[in-house]
Amino acid sequence: NNQLISMQWTGHEPSNEFRSIYTINWSQKIEDFKGALQHFNVPGLNFMYADIEGNIAMYSSAKLPIRTGNKINLRRGWNPDDDWKGYIPRDKMPYVVNPKNGWIANANNAITSQNYPYYITSFWEHPSRIERITSVLSSDSSITEEDMIRLQNDTFSSFAATVVPTVIEVLGSQNEFDFSIATSYLKNWDYNYTLNSTAASIFDIFFTKLTENTLKDEFGNKAYDIIIEHESIPVRTMTKFIQDSSSFFDNITTQEIETKDDIILKSMQETLVFLNDSLGSEPFEWRWEQLHTISFKPFFLNKIASQSNPPFGLPTIVENVLSKGPYPAKGNGMSINNGRYNWKKPFEMTLGASLRRIINLSDLRSSKSILPTGQSGNPLSPHYDDQTEMWLNEQYKLFHHTDSIGAITKVFTTTFSPSETN
Repeated sequence: NNQLISMQWTGHEPSNEFRSIYTINWSQKIEDFKGALQHFNVPGLNFMYADIEGNIAMYSSAKLPIRTGNKINLRRGWNPDDDWKGYIPRDKMPYVVNPKNGWIANANNAITSQNYPYYITSFWEHPSRIERITSVLSSDSSITEEDMIRLQNDTFSSFAATVVPTVIEVLGSQNEFDFSIATSYLKNWDYNYTLNSTAASIFDIFFTKLTENTLKDEFGNKAYDIIIEHESIPVRTMTKFIQDSSSFFDNITTQEIETKDDIILKSMQETLVFLNDSLGSEPFEWRWEQLHTISFKPFFLNKIASQSNPPFGLPTIVENVLSKGPYPAKGNGMSINNGRYNWKKPFEMTLGASLRRIINLSDLRSSKSILPTGQSGNPLSPHYDDQTEMWLNEQYKLFHHTDSIGAITKVFTTTFSPSETN
């Protein structure tokens, strides 16, 4: 409404992140590492630490303003009461050092309790991934490198395990529609997003339909597109609605008053129609690999090639020379093996592990790592995409580090997969 909006960001203030990184590289002990973070302001990161003496730690480092009042809405720029009140002291930022359980994990989940005196954010990721990590690491006091390979490639969804029982209950409480096929697959699902899972396809299509049928009539097309821009927002919102019910389930464009059960039934009907129309009438054709794929494209050139009037020939070069895929992909946004997709263009994967690495500090010669494409950015190089197949198949390359000063680190092409032992 013709009002002026002024933005403030700590990224526009002086900082020295390179000094932090440089000092970290020369750290001799945990105190040196912690001290190096004093200069790291933007972006806010959780730094993980481990050393050969057995110390482990996680330090949250950022220059974060102290806010009063409502932390999310636009603030009253003309009122000094809404100004930032300095910054969270460095020694008050969240940290964990040598916890009793013997391990530290983070999956962009909430790291503070309600008793924490400062505001960091309201947009933590859904806890599905950290719940799975916690469950696995807490089940065994002895974790091997092979266990870590399996953990990094884990496709279990704690989120689906929480929501599906309610859906099954609603589907089974009525006799008007035949949902026996969907119910059977969901009842027998282990909540893993493997390539051959039909239940994964049914649930994810259903959940996107449920979200749209619940929220879109209230918010309208434009606002709804903003809501689904970041998956964690609709996922957290709908999880709460399903558990507690909500007036949002009523479709305001109709004369009737719809309930949660009504919207669940409608969404499952639409799910089965979608699957039949797009993948065929046989449920075995509805496998996750038929829907969920990943393609690797050069970011900037693909942006240019996607414009309405791109340079002559560029789209062809990007698509046929520089791009790789699509490949069937495991996982989804709620699994440790992150396979998030854009809700506006489901189910093409847009976010995943840009690097998987396992470091054994007692023997650096056995460190393992894998990239989704290759070590080279040159499309004519044999190393442009020579790691993709291994990345897709949960395999790793062995990084052999020499102890000689000045020696070049050698990379062997020995591969490791979860089914193999050292």
